[in-house]
Amino acid sequence: MSTRTLFLIDGLGALTSALMLGLVLPMFQEHIGIPTPALRVLAAIALLLAIYSLSCYRKNASARWLGPIAIANVIYCMITFAVMLAFQHELTRIGMIYFIGEMAIILTLAFVEKRTSGS
Repeated sequence: MSTRTLFLIDGLGALTSALMLGLVLPMFQEHIGIPTPALRVLAAIALLLAIYSLSCYRKNASARWLGPIAIANVIYCMITFAVMLAFQHELTRIGMIYFIGEMAIILTLAFVEKRTSGS
């Protein structure tokens, strides 16, 4: 897979996460279990990651710029996991499935990015 394609996939995925976390999931907060302010913090982080990846896509950045986004994606997953732990008593089964699914996708992408970056 090309570096440019990875930046596009990462950027669009992060943008999708930001929209889900910032706009959609707060409307169903009682079914997710994570308070809206925590969802919005995760959305803001996802938006920053989207801006980085889509900027790299637009500039046709080299593969060496994939390393930092791979690391940032892993850190984002760690933050998400910490939020899940912090609200474990409120977190619903639907919320758990959503966040575990999101982390699985992001960590898979981070692995591919790290391997492609050559570092």
